[in-house]
Amino acid sequence: MVTANGETLTVKIGPKQLSSTLNHYDGDVFSWLPPGGNGEPLSAVTFAGNPGGPAQTVQIEFLDAYKFGTFTRTG
Repeated sequence: MVTANGETLTVKIGPKQLSSTLNHYDGDVFSWLPPGGNGEPLSAVTFAGNPGGPAQTVQIEFLDAYKFGTFTRTG
């Protein structure tokens, strides 16, 4: 889940809802440090969708290594 608090975006993952701040990198790409302290490197979070509208997909590079890193907006 990605949430916004003013200009700050935060991603929460897993059953414990571990959170990490997203840092703007370029365009619709942000970087984050996966929470949990396992020494993972920075990873990309990419938003895609219609220009001027809300993102329709979010791709979390770190989770894509496990084949479940792309999330699609429904409803």
